[in-house]
Amino acid sequence: MKQKIIAMTVVLALGVAAVVYAGQGTGIISEFLAKSAEERAAILADPVQKAKFRDVKPRPEDGPPRFMAVDSVSNMRDIGGWMGLDGRRVRHGLVYRSAAFDSGARFKRGEKHGYEYIFGLTPVTEEEKSTFKPSVRKISDKDIAELVHGLGIRSDLDLRSPHECYGMSGSPLGPGVKWFHCPQKTYGGFKDEDAKRAFAAAFRVFLERSNYPVIFHCAGGADRTGAVAFILNGILGVSLDDLSKDWELTVFGTGHALNPNFTHKARFNRLVAVMDAFPGATLTERIVSYVKSCGFTDADIARVREIMLTPKGMSLAQ
Repeated sequence: MKQKIIAMTVVLALGVAAVVYAGQGTGIISEFLAKSAEERAAILADPVQKAKFRDVKPRPEDGPPRFMAVDSVSNMRDIGGWMGLDGRRVRHGLVYRSAAFDSGARFKRGEKHGYEYIFGLTPVTEEEKSTFKPSVRKISDKDIAELVHGLGIRSDLDLRSPHECYGMSGSPLGPGVKWFHCPQKTYGGFKDEDAKRAFAAAFRVFLERSNYPVIFHCAGGADRTGAVAFILNGILGVSLDDLSKDWELTVFGTGHALNPNFTHKARFNRLVAVMDAFPGATLTERIVSYVKSCGFTDADIARVREIMLTPKGMSLAQ
């Protein structure tokens, strides 16, 4: 494909061994996220310090992560490359995550307020429909061609709210791409029954081989997208340390570098806590238990693993 692939070695991913999770994660981005907004700003203003926290170098074919340099779509990367069950790798080229391809619809709440984004799972009311400001496409024609023809994207899994997607009837990538609108909650909200039903709708997309390659996203590709990526890679056997690293990488693709609330404690740990409430000796087993509580079977999980993991003993390059 023409689109540039940045095979990143962010220092945290230089083969750091998995450790017992202590609620913060390991590696240099974890160190960055543990700092205050003022300290983060000072680091980003200092070229030497910034280089320390964002060291981008080529890495071997087998290694994560792979950011995609797409001009009109932010925070896009291939979720493959991580080590999963039995020494098998998560395949590259099957599932991508990103920010949205359009601005999202907004709604006016009262005369004193401007147009706002409305999140959550609740449907748009009749009253709200009269205040709606339609979404505007952000992705360029060039980048649509790169995703559809270069990456071969077949499915666009949109995790945004009914409000954000109001007025949409298909993917901004065009009629040849299947659009699945499956609104999601975030982090601790995944414990709720309505969130489990919502996740089930999204997970079904990954059961059908004909849907791949899939790209999934919310608005910024951080929270709702990060939660689904956590669960998906989790059932594939990716370690907690690597799941934490994958979540942290969003700091480079969004404006969260200076967001004081983008921390493990405020976000990531809440999703881990939801999974830890389910039975299982390992995190992978507990995530599987969660997915099964959403109505899926061992056969469903085995099917996703068969699609997304390399055969045992085979590298990503083979």
